[in-house]
Amino acid sequence: MKIQNNVSIYQGIKIENDVFCGPSVVFTNVKFPISYKKTLKKDYEKTLVEKKATLGANSTIVCGVTIGKFAFVGAGALVNKDIKPYALVVGNPESYRPNAKLVRIKYENSTRYEYMIHTKLELLPIKEQYPAHGGTHQRQENEL
Repeated sequence: MKIQNNVSIYQGIKIENDVFCGPSVVFTNVKFPISYKKTLKKDYEKTLVEKKATLGANSTIVCGVTIGKFAFVGAGALVNKDIKPYALVVGNPESYRPNAKLVRIKYENSTRYEYMIHTKLELLPIKEQYPAHGGTHQRQENEL
């Protein structure tokens, strides 16, 4: 798990292994906060971020949702409903990029894999496309 600067994780939030939370990701745990009433533990709603999900900088996660494994939430997105596994969502409120898929690249003579988001219009690198050692790679177009 990698948690960047200025991220607060409150009671009721569960984050699984290998999740990336970008800078200033906001989680909530009460759907209807009231300033003049004390918030009780029974008012906290559960939020689950499943393994290997990525939450972009300044994204806001409203309580009571599940973000599926390998999901990618774009920077600044507002998530107020469940996100399917392997989905790419962007915007306020979030909207799916239906033609997006996760592409896995295996480097020749290596056990390393890199991941990229491939959409109909663009290829968004999660890490550099070519390895630092100058080797070649084989692209596997299968969805994970």
